[in-house]
Amino acid sequence: AEGGRGRRGGSSAPCRGVAAWAPGTYSGGAVVQHEGKKYECKPYPNSGWCGMAAYEPGGSPTHADAWKDAWIDRGACE
Repeated sequence: AEGGRGRRGGSSAPCRGVAAWAPGTYSGGAVVQHEGKKYECKPYPNSGWCGMAAYEPGGSPTHADAWKDAWIDRGACE
């Protein structure tokens, strides 16, 4: 039987060496991980939003698409 348990299948695999996102201050180009994906903070002036809860990478409960103004999706962690 073919094994389907490769490391790529998980949605919450950690990105080695990449800090987890948390509310705070980020500079443009900062890379974080959140819920199994990597995100890069957009350059100034958008970088001012990167640490705000409403701009949580991947979407916050109250602002589903706001994160796209602050972050660039860099794909799944491996």
